[in-house]
Amino acid sequence: MDSNHLCSKQQKGITPEEIKFELDLQGVTIGEIARVAGVTLSAVSQTIRRYNCNRYGGHRIRPLIARALDKKVNEIWSDAVA
Repeated sequence: MDSNHLCSKQQKGITPEEIKFELDLQGVTIGEIARVAGVTLSAVSQTIRRYNCNRYGGHRIRPLIARALDKKVNEIWSDAVA
């Protein structure tokens, strides 16, 4: 089984779909997050999907998403340090 898939299943918090939905409700796009973070759209999408969480967990991107959703990072991604 793909280790990335396992990584996603083991995580708690809100789902990638919920993150995208809540961003949309706030009127924030993945492109805006990418521009502010200075990263690609793909990097933001991978962070939301928890892609490859063993090597890079989107530590520069996660706080921007959390701020946009008015949540703490560890409320969204349970593997984040409180």
